[in-house]
Amino acid sequence: MKKLSDQILKHKFTVLIVFFLLTLFSIFAMQMVKVNFDMVEYLPEDSKSTISINIMEDQFDKSPPNLRIMLEGVSVAKALEYKKLISQVDGVEEVTWMDDYVNVEQPLDMIDKSILETSYKDRNALIEVVVNDGEGLIATIAQLKELVGEDGIVSGDAATLSFAQSSTNEEISKIMAFLIPIIIVILMISTS
Repeated sequence: MKKLSDQILKHKFTVLIVFFLLTLFSIFAMQMVKVNFDMVEYLPEDSKSTISINIMEDQFDKSPPNLRIMLEGVSVAKALEYKKLISQVDGVEEVTWMDDYVNVEQPLDMIDKSILETSYKDRNALIEVVVNDGEGLIATIAQLKELVGEDGIVSGDAATLSFAQSSTNEEISKIMAFLIPIIIVILMISTS
């Protein structure tokens, strides 16, 4: 151990340069590290959940809705306008609402109660959305929240995933800003 410490002290500038270069590399490489937020990926291949998900993906060509948007106090016409605007947001793959199942131009009393109860009730419209949960998820959810504003509520797996990703990024930045100065102070106190 004494020989190692003597070699480090003898070549202290080389050690500092290498440490500095590795630190710079780490800062740039940090951007390449991707966090996997898909909890299904962590399940064992032989678990019932994984088997069920694989069967659903094989049997159905469409993804299940991973986002729901409830618009409060809107007319059917206004809900249709929102549906069109939602479908134009980058990252939105599919938008489904009552007009995909029934003719919404007929009186509401003529529409099947089960469809009406799940899609439009008390002037509140529930729109189901399939969002691409790749790279631009945070931006897509932010655009949707901005689009619906005070009239709407955004919820579902994609919204939860977006929140987890953005809060993780914020927390890591705060932790790094807090820890790096503390580590430097500890090293300055404990070394000469």
